[in-house]
Amino acid sequence: MTKRVRVRFAPSPTGYLHIGGIRTALFNYIYALKHNGRFFLRIEDTDHVRSKKKYIDSILDSINWLGFTPYEGPIYQSERLNIYKKYAEQLVKERKAYYCYCTKEDIKKEKLAAEKNKVTYKYSGKCRAHIGEKEKNISYSIRIKNIKRKNYIIKDLIRGDVKVNSDEFDDYIIVKSNGTPTYSFACVIDDHLLNISHVIRGEDHITNTFKQLIIYDLLKWEYPTFAHIPLIHSTGGRRLSKRHGATALIEYKNMGYLREVLINYLSLLGWSPKTDKEIFDIDFLIENFKLEDISKNSAQFDIEKLNWMNGVYLFGMDIEKKAELVISYVEKYYKYKLERKKLINILCILGPRGRTLKEIWEHIKFFYKAPIEYAKGIDIENRNKIISLIEKTNFNDNTLEEAIREFCHKTNMKLQKIAQFIRVAISGEIVSLGIFESMKILGKQETLNRLMEYEKWLKKVSS
Repeated sequence: MTKRVRVRFAPSPTGYLHIGGIRTALFNYIYALKHNGRFFLRIEDTDHVRSKKKYIDSILDSINWLGFTPYEGPIYQSERLNIYKKYAEQLVKERKAYYCYCTKEDIKKEKLAAEKNKVTYKYSGKCRAHIGEKEKNISYSIRIKNIKRKNYIIKDLIRGDVKVNSDEFDDYIIVKSNGTPTYSFACVIDDHLLNISHVIRGEDHITNTFKQLIIYDLLKWEYPTFAHIPLIHSTGGRRLSKRHGATALIEYKNMGYLREVLINYLSLLGWSPKTDKEIFDIDFLIENFKLEDISKNSAQFDIEKLNWMNGVYLFGMDIEKKAELVISYVEKYYKYKLERKKLINILCILGPRGRTLKEIWEHIKFFYKAPIEYAKGIDIENRNKIISLIEKTNFNDNTLEEAIREFCHKTNMKLQKIAQFIRVAISGEIVSLGIFESMKILGKQETLNRLMEYEKWLKKVSS
């Protein structure tokens, strides 16, 4: 590769950054790292109505969380309007673009006529007659003078050759009547000035790419290399949207997913390392990643697969590191300060339970706050005798479990029944961690307190 790789991620802040967008960022970032290149972050915020600061913050938070540090950026298009105006006026001066004075009503009439004649609408080009002229005090947009009857070929690294004739397009607008550039025009200007070598983006941009090739030709600029990656669909086969709430990337952080897992999982949405290996780190990804290995077919986002992968990461993690993650997560989202030694003891009995940090907290939170509601009332005989037995038993060795088993033998009661009574009393749930290990961690006094509270609750609901 003779030309240095320079790639960009260029989201529009008109909605929250979603799974599809961040995968595009990932592929660009990894491609740059693999080839010792440069990764740029550009915010395409020229839509003043729909662009919002909260969406920009979401983009930046997501990029920072995943560690995609740009060589330069964020670069804001809203701060570069004079640059786009300069090149638009240059095209007008060279008679490759022209001022269009058509009103919305004029365009509406043309569209209605096309609809009546059952043909695809294209701008009539009537303002071409005024090419090179500029009328005063009249609102105008700027349209390119399309190159007629030229066959364009995108030599796409993923899709192969994709062809279209320029006559498929009309004299489309490059600067709107409010002075802001259109997406296709600003994108070309910025990519050229940043010396972008590879444009890696979703396949839904293929039509935009053909329009942009016309602009490259009019400005006599060299094309970058293009790679259009497949879209991501939900398990139901529908396209994921950045307005599809739960897929906003930063929500996965809030739900307790690990950044390493998101990188690992997202890389497999459309790309494969050509092995059966599914769990790998970013170094493996950098070493094995090739744009040519990305599939042309749409990828499917499967939340259960993501949950499985996150669980594998957490279960295989060093206990000290896992404790640190849980402490930070719980303090940030639930405002509890967890003592490390106690937490490590809890995590040791947790096993593979908890596929996310949020799920881990759901499993262990009863150690930190006594239940105020109970999933079920377990009414068993000899409840007071069981509580009295626990009060007299040593919690510091295995005698607790032995004492309860012996009690079951003497009273002919099933251990399962007693265990379920204790489980609901101490956790509020019918499913929890091992009761004997849990009681030891809670300690005798806290265990007895919870048993007594549950006893009061049983009397209350049965009266």
